[in-house]
Amino acid sequence: MKNANSKTLLLVGPDLKGLGGISQVSRIWRDGGIFQEHDVTFIPSTTDADINRFFYFVRNWSRFISLVAMGATCVWIHTSASRSLYRKSLFILATALFRKKIVLHIHPSHFHDFLTSLRGFSRRYVFYVLRHVGIFVVLTNAMCEKIKALFPGKRVFILPNPVGVASLIGPRVFHRAANRLLYLGWYIPEKGIYELVDAVEILVQSGMDLELDFYGTKQIDRLKAYVKCKELQSRVRVNGWINLEKKIEALRTSTMLVLPSHSEGIPNVVLEAMATETPILATSVGGVKEILRDGENALIVEINNPIDLSEKIRQMLQDKGLRIRLSENAYRDAVEKYDVEIIKKEFRQIIASVNNED
Repeated sequence: MKNANSKTLLLVGPDLKGLGGISQVSRIWRDGGIFQEHDVTFIPSTTDADINRFFYFVRNWSRFISLVAMGATCVWIHTSASRSLYRKSLFILATALFRKKIVLHIHPSHFHDFLTSLRGFSRRYVFYVLRHVGIFVVLTNAMCEKIKALFPGKRVFILPNPVGVASLIGPRVFHRAANRLLYLGWYIPEKGIYELVDAVEILVQSGMDLELDFYGTKQIDRLKAYVKCKELQSRVRVNGWINLEKKIEALRTSTMLVLPSHSEGIPNVVLEAMATETPILATSVGGVKEILRDGENALIVEINNPIDLSEKIRQMLQDKGLRIRLSENAYRDAVEKYDVEIIKKEFRQIIASVNNED
């Protein structure tokens, strides 16, 4: 039901059909009722579709200007760093011109590093733009403190990424494999995918029987070539991206999710693993530090260390009791802290704060 106190809210972010994490967050908000409750009109700023992205941006930015001029009371903008922020700067400045309220929702853990690395005109421009933001929304306590230090006096709220727990629990019964590793995400070196292949190589050479399924996008040919170089084609399968139904099946049938990233915000895939009671092996980086606790709801591995990664994979594969304990604790956290129904309440509080501004 729509909140009687809600006001027209424009939400800006990547296309809802996109493959990235911000698109997924927006979809969960929509499916969880946030769009309806807060009278949200969604404006896509970019797309993964095979079309002219410049004209796509201009068309949607023009529509955005019209809606702001017609009376939208608040603009909520999702952003990453670098090019994403430069794109969003045009939305921020346009909103400021019409003197409407601006909420900037920062997603990546490296956003602060990006800001502090800027020099010259780029730094002056970005900080000029960000001074027009009324409220910052971040994913973690650590990022909250960093943004407060850069912009004293600005209000900063913490809003973790959501997971739709109910949507990941269906009537179908899945049987979890005993030796199948799972990776879900982008195929870029910063995600630790090559260390993961190296770790599998170490384990196979030691005589362990295991498999690894990759599902993702980006540099797929490069990863396939690396697997072939290691002669692991019979053990490691590099696949394209999969839809939600197939992702749920992959999570529920795999022995564990492995995410050896070098940098993260709050990865949706970690929340999905928690909600499907899939044991998790991950590095403690970015927002992951505030979600996963070593030995309690996950096993933590060292960054860029295939040997440590192989040892932790071995430990997890050989100890079913450990896997059960970690996954049960993680599921409890998903329900109590990150389910979309919990996030809806926190979102409601932020919007109430925005609407109560003078």
